[in-house]
Amino acid sequence: MRFLFTGLAVLTATLLARAILVNPGNSKVLVATSEGLLIIGWVAMWRPIEVLLFERAENHQNMALFERLSQIDVEFALEETALDPKGKVARQGTCGHRFCGLDW
Repeated sequence: MRFLFTGLAVLTATLLARAILVNPGNSKVLVATSEGLLIIGWVAMWRPIEVLLFERAENHQNMALFERLSQIDVEFALEETALDPKGKVARQGTCGHRFCGLDW
């Protein structure tokens, strides 16, 4: 939530600065600067709005998925592999261990 308050503070500061700068009869440079401040304020709010609108729902969906995945029973079983196609040691290394001395 800190990001939201930071974004709101920047937006408020830029809107206040803009209100001070824009008066009838001001130069075009001040008007352009005030418009730039408005853009900066809303850009500062971009990420907080994105988090509030989209990422909270996405995180909620991910948490629900992770909860379902945590309930799955997992079993491990040995299978035939390319290294050990018939369940036997395909090749032994020099010290007698299955993988010792094999070229990876």
